[in-house]
Amino acid sequence: MRRDMAFIIEILKETELKEQPFFMESGQMENALVQYNVGLAVDHGLVKASSSILDNVPTYLITGLTWSGHEFLDAVRNDGVLTQAKSMAKEKGSKLFDLPFEVVKALVTKAAQSYFLGS
Repeated sequence: MRRDMAFIIEILKETELKEQPFFMESGQMENALVQYNVGLAVDHGLVKASSSILDNVPTYLITGLTWSGHEFLDAVRNDGVLTQAKSMAKEKGSKLFDLPFEVVKALVTKAAQSYFLGS
């Protein structure tokens, strides 16, 4: 399976809109890949969900965002912050969403602080 950071951000956006627990729809992606990425969002403390196994695939009933999920989503939703974080990653020879999640989170946080506080 592969991690898709852009899709994880979409999971956060979709979760923010829902008022009731829901299963993430697969759309064009294979359901196992969708559930894998939802699981990553859960593992990293971004999304609250309960899990079960359906057709040999871990399946998550998403119940909401965590505080960290809201904070991360707020930071990446701002185009200026996201552009600055991408630029910081590019300076080091990488694409932002190819980095480990903790590094992405740290760069986005640093970019948000710089963007809004000038530090």
